[in-house]
Amino acid sequence: MEQNKVNTNKEPLYWGDLLKLFAKKLKPILIIGLVFAILGGALGVMLASMNATCTAEIKLAVTPMDDSDRLLFNLRSGRFAETLLLEENGLPAKDKCDAEDYDAALKAIEAYEDARERRWNKYVETTIFHMNDIETTYKRLENEYTVALELLKMYKEADGEGFANNEDHLKMIAQCEEKPLAAEAAKKAYYNDYYLPADQTRVRLQAELVALKDEVDVTRRAADEAVEKVLAAWRNRAEVQEKVAMIMDSVTYEYITSNIPKIETPKDAQTINKGYIQVSITLLAEEEAFAEELVDAYRLHICDYAEKQLEFLSGSADVDCTLIDPIIHVECQADSPVGEAVKYALIAGLAAVVLVYLFFVLRMLAARTKDDHPAEENK
Repeated sequence: MEQNKVNTNKEPLYWGDLLKLFAKKLKPILIIGLVFAILGGALGVMLASMNATCTAEIKLAVTPMDDSDRLLFNLRSGRFAETLLLEENGLPAKDKCDAEDYDAALKAIEAYEDARERRWNKYVETTIFHMNDIETTYKRLENEYTVALELLKMYKEADGEGFANNEDHLKMIAQCEEKPLAAEAAKKAYYNDYYLPADQTRVRLQAELVALKDEVDVTRRAADEAVEKVLAAWRNRAEVQEKVAMIMDSVTYEYITSNIPKIETPKDAQTINKGYIQVSITLLAEEEAFAEELVDAYRLHICDYAEKQLEFLSGSADVDCTLIDPIIHVECQADSPVGEAVKYALIAGLAAVVLVYLFFVLRMLAARTKDDHPAEENK
């Protein structure tokens, strides 16, 4: 019976026991920690290489500014992402399309571009046509006629006996009667010879510009419909959908902010200039080739797309989009392999040391518990 009693005189576990255990098991703990540190360092190097990215920035200056932000929204759309995959004429490669639909779309695009060019030429013709000098001269002649009439009126309405039969006064009235006639004749002659033709030209140019704007709108809608017919089949291709998804995931658009605040804003505020847009591309290093293709596509399409969108949104023919930095580089970079290796080695090594030491502590506690509760021999 004495053997079956629990030993209640066993000493509890003190910090000294833990330190002795650590010193006793130091060698295996360090070996295991070193092994895991090496594995962690290798993992850090691998992750650093996997997380390497390629980036590029494209900055645009656009005018007029779009206060409605619709241009920025359209640039973020899948529609523009598709545009980046098209050729210069705004269509896919002809061998990937129905030949008849392709030719019809190309013809509609050419009609639209021709209308835009004629509208721009008419706009230039309108802006360089000035009537300022003609209007100034005509107003001067009108003023001279008015002054002559007022002077004649003043002499005729002069009262008093001194003016009634005064020969000098009558002669002055006679002279004043001739001046309005001469001034009116000069005004009418200038109006017929210069002012009226110039004003008719101004009205004609404005009417022609409005008509061309309507033509641009009509040809634009026709081109959109014809192009959409081509793109409807093309966008169902798996490679097209994959690239559009990559563009949507890897490109951001935002207005450029300035550190120079407006007068009414706090000193630490930033102002947004909607006349400048920044496009940021971020792809994995393994997609560097696609990043280069994407940069070339932006050079080819984005200004033309932005100008057409602004023309439609603002109704103005005087729209401009310019690449601020025409030289665009794709830069590939990764986290420092050495730094990542050291970080992951430390994490893995320390974690292994702690876990192994806890394993030895738990094993020691289990052994003590077993000693405190011996098995009954005659059960």
